[in-house]
Amino acid sequence: MTLMILVPIFVDELTGEGLYAVRFPEEELDEFERLFDRWADTQKVLQYCVANAAYLKAGHFNGQSIDQTVTRVRDEAAELEYLLEDFSEKGFRGGDNLQMLFRPLHNRQYELPEHQETKAKVQDQKIFPKPILRLYGIRLGKNTIVITGGAIKLTRTMDEHPDTARELEKLAEVKAFLKKNGLGNDGDLNDYYYEKF
Repeated sequence: MTLMILVPIFVDELTGEGLYAVRFPEEELDEFERLFDRWADTQKVLQYCVANAAYLKAGHFNGQSIDQTVTRVRDEAAELEYLLEDFSEKGFRGGDNLQMLFRPLHNRQYELPEHQETKAKVQDQKIFPKPILRLYGIRLGKNTIVITGGAIKLTRTMDEHPDTARELEKLAEVKAFLKKNGLGNDGDLNDYYYEKF
């Protein structure tokens, strides 16, 4: 199993609760920074959409054009970033927590098991019907998430596209890493090695 670094994105210094992201050994950036950099790069998103044009024409998106998809990615990424920034400013006060944004990966899962696989997407269905972007993570507590990756989700299920299938593998890999290292609740990450900015 490869060594992973947990990078704090925003974290309560007293409790260790908050949002972390994995940085895989072969990557220069953690998954949070890598994804938002990629989604903000219109040229990379355009290239991705051209390479995946057949998926856009399939029934899941009802023939959405490449230009529409590029615009959706940009707008949804900005909204996701706003939601996370808003949470980081007020999330450790009051009743809101990351559990409200990061929902169970499997829609019919109602309990909150340790190391639960999760997904986050924009919440406003009126402005963003059928959201296309996903952040994936492992829940270590109702207010502690480790981001494992994310994707432009082009198919109904994750195993129908190689990119989202890889995200399933990353979720399993990080989950196994966290379990192996005894990282299973909000306080565990305080004593774990990670980079600080």
